[in-house]
Amino acid sequence: MPTTPPAFVPKMTRFLLALPLLLATAATLAAFELPEPTSQGEAAFAPRLQEDPFRPADAPTAAAIDAISAEDGSAAGSTLAAKAAAASSTAYGPRDSRLSAPLVNLATAKQRAGDVQGALRDYQSAIDLIEATGGPRDGRLFDAWYGMGYASLYAGNYRAASDALANALQLHRMNQGLYSAEQLDVLHALALALRANGKTEDADQVQMRRMDVGQHVFGPESPDLAKLFVSGGRWFRGSGQYAQSVHLHGLAMAILQQKDKNDPRLIEPLIEIALSGSERRRDPDELPTPGIPQPGAALAQAERLAAARTDGTAIERAATLVRIGDVHFLIGRRDQALRAWSKAAAVLAPEGREPPFAQPSFISFRVPRPAPLPEGAGFVLAEFGVETDGDTRDVRIVESQPATLPATVGSSLVAALRQARLRPQISNGKPVASTAVRYRLAVRGGSGP
Repeated sequence: MPTTPPAFVPKMTRFLLALPLLLATAATLAAFELPEPTSQGEAAFAPRLQEDPFRPADAPTAAAIDAISAEDGSAAGSTLAAKAAAASSTAYGPRDSRLSAPLVNLATAKQRAGDVQGALRDYQSAIDLIEATGGPRDGRLFDAWYGMGYASLYAGNYRAASDALANALQLHRMNQGLYSAEQLDVLHALALALRANGKTEDADQVQMRRMDVGQHVFGPESPDLAKLFVSGGRWFRGSGQYAQSVHLHGLAMAILQQKDKNDPRLIEPLIEIALSGSERRRDPDELPTPGIPQPGAALAQAERLAAARTDGTAIERAATLVRIGDVHFLIGRRDQALRAWSKAAAVLAPEGREPPFAQPSFISFRVPRPAPLPEGAGFVLAEFGVETDGDTRDVRIVESQPATLPATVGSSLVAALRQARLRPQISNGKPVASTAVRYRLAVRGGSGP
């Protein structure tokens, strides 16, 4: 039965593992731009639209807004959400409490469409309306405060995000008790806001609270709890707390192995154990954790499970093998990496697809997050080479917009790229060096997502 993880010592790390590209890439060009990597276990969970129990007959439903957003884009969804709010305002009046749900949905739709400032205004309007009609402990405030925190987080206002998310959490506990599934998303977003605001220890404590809530919500043998432990393990690896990360992934493995020692869901904690375990070995005071495989053994087990998988598509199975190869490569096991990548290519061959080896791809890269620009969005374009060992060289900025962009944005990107590791281009089964590789860092405007 899983136990509460032990205490930890805060530490920072340079890297976040990036997901590999899933689809074949184009032929190598003289200069090409790499897409931004998608970091695992980092993003907050976006607020969801809520069905309005008082919706007038002529107002669109939340499901209809979601559907048109998926089909025609977020801007179309925002327009439909505005129609729903207008219909409720006409039917009930602008200060009626029944307008609160349409206002929250409108704010959420605006957030999705990239209008963060508009979303913040509508969330605040909903909060003011609910407090005026129902009081400061009204349960309907939960969705409004969570939305406000989420929008503030992505606007770069981390202190406001922390305050709003703490309000959402307190409200939910007062109305629903100390343990509920709805708290898990709020706790994760709150941890992100606290960490971005420099309160690392507070953020880690919130993540540990998230693990505790999950144990009460899901039960000690639930696969959902195992999934939560994997998420928490990624968090602590990203904070450089490798022993804590290994411990949580070990708990996840223990849960999954109770029913099936060949459960393919074991692959992810095994990969994470290899990553955190390889970092722990650099600390001479760290001792192996009993019952937890060492990095090489963990990756070998993950590779066996991945090769034996029959679920999922060929692309999904190949992506898992590519990622296992990436981790082999990251921790210095080049031959094993080439073997795993070769297996990925073999899985894709019957589908007529090429593996994502035609150009370099980020394995480990902490993407800088500059503050939003008040005058509008911008970007910085960097160019660099990639060696056969995945290290970058000759990193330089080749373009930046607008002209008023602070020089610190470019220097932070150069520093991050110098620390990055990439999967090199693979040709005829061997790594080759690349030149004129480019990466564009988008800088959000003050109203950006």
